[in-house]
Amino acid sequence: MASTSIWRQNISASASNLLAALAVMAATPLTATPAAQPSNAAAQAATAQPASRFVGSWEGTLEFRNIATGAQHKVPATMLGKLQPDGKALLDLTIDDGKGHIVRQPATIQLDAGSKRLFRNPGDTSIAFNVTGNMTPAATEPLALTLLGRGSEDGRPADIRETLNITGDTLVWGRETRIDGQDWRFRNEYRLTRKP
Repeated sequence: MASTSIWRQNISASASNLLAALAVMAATPLTATPAAQPSNAAAQAATAQPASRFVGSWEGTLEFRNIATGAQHKVPATMLGKLQPDGKALLDLTIDDGKGHIVRQPATIQLDAGSKRLFRNPGDTSIAFNVTGNMTPAATEPLALTLLGRGSEDGRPADIRETLNITGDTLVWGRETRIDGQDWRFRNEYRLTRKP
């Protein structure tokens, strides 16, 4: 019973983490098969609305570190992203371990290129992070951002650093945390592919 509670806590925290922040992929960009060039209108929309990069039906995996044991686990994950009229992305993330444990986490994400901030509203909380990177790249270029903020890890104050890279139909979103007085530690990473 306690292990189920810890598992759900870890999965729920990991689901929230995906929706918490954006960050830059390291110096090694992802490689992808060249996709067909978007129409001018689509290219302009993707540049003007950075949140449009999340639109679509995505599937892949979540790898996360169990806070209690330190062990890493990988489970299937899906995400449905929709662009709202106000330019925000509405994300619906589902994680299923195949053993009857399903976590569903909806959230709204707003990217504000003017203030270089990302705002997230999952459920009844609101989180803001500072963002580095080009928040409005051309539609054919990757969206690669770094998001830094302050939050908590296992109930203790912590720095949060997330990385996000959306290249074509591939999304990689990772999170590291640093509890005060400790080193950075891997927390989770999503690897998702947009379905046609």
